[in-house]
Amino acid sequence: MSPLLIKISKDFATIWTTIDPIGNVAIFAGLTASLTRAERRRTALEWQTGHPFRARVKRLLLIWRLIFGL
Repeated sequence: MSPLLIKISKDFATIWTTIDPIGNVAIFAGLTASLTRAERRRTALEWQTGHPFRARVKRLLLIWRLIFGL
């Protein structure tokens, strides 16, 4: 296995455990319990991306950090 692939897999595991997406589902469900299904969906999309330009910048920075380790 190449060193780059090993680094990417380790970085992914670190990010996954730090963010804890499965644990955040319960928090999101509790915070949005009083919202309708459409409002909950809109809220989830807003939390995920924020502003479309910021979402692109975040993704590019994440990819940059994963590749170059900065």
